[in-house]
Amino acid sequence: MQATRFETSIDFPVTSAALWDFHLRPEALEVLAPPFAGFEVLDRGTGVAEGSVLTMTVGRGPFRARWLALHCGVVPGREFHDVALDAPFPYWVHRHRVAPLGPAASRLTDTVWFVPPRWLPRALGASLTRVALRLLFAWRHRATRRWLSAHAEARCVSVRSTSLVASGGHS
Repeated sequence: MQATRFETSIDFPVTSAALWDFHLRPEALEVLAPPFAGFEVLDRGTGVAEGSVLTMTVGRGPFRARWLALHCGVVPGREFHDVALDAPFPYWVHRHRVAPLGPAASRLTDTVWFVPPRWLPRALGASLTRVALRLLFAWRHRATRRWLSAHAEARCVSVRSTSLVASGGHS
């Protein structure tokens, strides 16, 4: 059984540490879940940590399915893998890789290897899954950009406020 590979990358105007830290936040799962996916976290495990298992459900109505994902291959600050232990796909590995592009820029590369659900003809299943992954990652990348931007602005406001209080100045 040969897996199909899907890969997408996006650059962010933040340090690789900030991009990595976003993925470690408990709310990152909800931020990254598009409303059309019917995603619900049941148990976060211990987060993005070697050996942690995430339990969730995905889909809607009769197409709702449980998904158990094992976090492994964790290289702090660089990458981690989600391996499906129980999912609609007989094989699913998602690698999240963060790479610095300079002092204030980074790249996120998502690579997914999958075998389509058995109830779909292989070629059709691979094609439909690729389309779904393009939509999913377009959503996730926009959501990540919005979250990073909002939190960068909040940090700037916080730093300015702290500086003004410390100096006794006004804006």
